[in-house]
Order: sequence, then structure tokens, then C-alpha cells
Amino acid sequence: TRLDENGIPTASPISLTAADAHVSVYALSALANGNALVGWRDEDVPPGVETGPVRLAEIAQDGSIKKSEIAGADVSSGVPALLFDPAAPASAPNLWLALSDISGVTRIAAARGVELSDALAPDPVIGYADPIAVFGGRLLLARPERLSVELSVLACGAPKSASGGVPKGP
Repeated sequence: TRLDENGIPTASPISLTAADAHVSVYALSALANGNALVGWRDEDVPPGVETGPVRLAEIAQDGSIKKSEIAGADVSSGVPALLFDPAAPASAPNLWLALSDISGVTRIAAARGVELSDALAPDPVIGYADPIAVFGGRLLLARPERLSVELSVLACGAPKSASGGVPKGP
């Protein structure tokens, strides 16, 4: 539902998924253009399939919706995390999608709205850690350590693409 500056609804609710969808969790991020980006996994899949694809939707301020789907073996499990950096350096992306693969390794890619700038790929420094926030080009990670969680901070930039170049961030 769109709201005015006082939080009063100004339009009917917008539905991103079918009424009978089986969404396990939503991820939400603001974008630099003022739009909202929502990510989710629909678990309504046929028997024998690991899990459903990750879906992304960018909801514009006028209520229009642009959707995409990310499928493949590298996104067969895990919950999507959307990380927006409002203070990203000019040389770094300001939007990231992170997702654990079936072995628990975190895959990460820079994104531009609903489109990935490059393929989701594991990063050896991130490994099994969960990215939980990004600010000023620094990524906050959480790593489970027995009965506690170890937090660490990494400087981040766009990964090299398969062609050897560095994709530009959003």
C-alpha cells in the first residue's frame, strides 16, 4: 500500500506473489532512486526439486513493479539478503544480493535493481559468513562460532567478471 507523508494509505495494496504462494521470508531494501527492492523465495515447488528460484521485485514510487527471477544450481537453497549501501564509494556497487548455496557457502553479487551485475559467486574471504549490513563500502559479516557469533568488517568492491573486467556498480 502506498502511504502519504502522514502514513495514510493512498492506494490499494500491491501483491507481489500469488495468493497461494509459499514464501518463507522476504528481504527488503531501499534503493538510491527511492524505490523499494524486495527479494523472496517461493517454496511452492514440485516434488524432487530442492527449492524454488529467488525472485526480485522493484516497486517504483508510482506503484509499478519490475520483476526478475534468479534460478540455477547456485541458488538452490538459502534465504536472499539484500544489502544497500547509502554511502558506497563511487567506485563500488551500492546494492548487493547474498545467498547461501546448498553447502552453506555464501554467494554474493552486485546488483542493479532486479538485475545482477554479475553471477552469484562464492568469495573465499566471506566463506560461510552471513553478510548483515553494508555502509561506506564496508561489509559487516556474522560468523557462527560454537555458541557465539563473530563479527568482522571487510572492505568490498565488485568482483571481477568472467571476462576479467570489473562490472560497474549500480
